[in-house]
Amino acid sequence: TRSFQVQVRSSILLSRSKIMIGIDCTSISRWNSFSLPLRERMAKLLKQDSTDPLTLAKSWACAEAMYKATGYNPDGYVSFEKGKPPTYVGQEKIFLSLTHEGNNVIAVALSV
Repeated sequence: TRSFQVQVRSSILLSRSKIMIGIDCTSISRWNSFSLPLRERMAKLLKQDSTDPLTLAKSWACAEAMYKATGYNPDGYVSFEKGKPPTYVGQEKIFLSLTHEGNNVIAVALSV
């Protein structure tokens, strides 16, 4: 009965909170085709230090997924640390997951 009570309590808590999800996919080659000055402007817009096409594609996919999950552009930024999942740094409670295979980057944002 203890596990049942925990499951019921979790279900009640989840039903009271608003959980939104956003998903985006972008191609890395699209960012490869941009000129360096354009990539520099986009890096500044996305609050990234790198103009590497993969980094910009990951950041763009995360930003679009966060917008879809929240309905607005959060003021924070996405931090990419090697070997760790992307992290949203800001006021909102947003969780991110990211994958890339071949030419595609896919980001999923969960807003709680």
